[in-house]
Amino acid sequence: MKTDQFTTRKPLGLEKGKVMLVPYNKNWPALYRAERKLLKAKLGKLAVAIAHVGSTAVPGLSAKPILDIMLAVRSLNKAEKNSARFKRCGYRVKPRKEDPVTGRIFCSKDTDGLRSIHLHVTEVNSRFWKDHLRFRDLLRKDPKTARAYARLKFRLAKRFPHDRTAYIEGKAKFILKVLCKSF
Repeated sequence: MKTDQFTTRKPLGLEKGKVMLVPYNKNWPALYRAERKLLKAKLGKLAVAIAHVGSTAVPGLSAKPILDIMLAVRSLNKAEKNSARFKRCGYRVKPRKEDPVTGRIFCSKDTDGLRSIHLHVTEVNSRFWKDHLRFRDLLRKDPKTARAYARLKFRLAKRFPHDRTAYIEGKAKFILKVLCKSF
């Protein structure tokens, strides 16, 4: 079995903190739908909306083999008070005071010891919610922008293979530029 940056043994899973890109996997949408079904069943009305975001939500785009799911709630405070419900779905919930990203509660799920899902809980119609959906939709509609984003991600993954924070920060300027151009 090959072990280069383009091969993975499973459709999901990556060591925590590691950055490795794999080719788009046609199973990612089905894996998202299965997780969405679980979240809807376990969270009920707490979940106002659920969306597949990030590179795994863009057909043809290489990505880290980790699903990014965004879950909208009416109130982050209420969601935080109900964190046990996320834990019952198999998620680890990061306390908001420890998360450098404002406007969300970050949850993660591991499968077979590998990080497989990032769940971003945010308020419905918040800037966080709108920006993530808009960026995903722009990448889906504009192949030129998606290719430029892929090239940047590969450069950053090569430069920061064990520093996910630096990788994420390296993408921020590009994402902001794309979002600003779309208005």
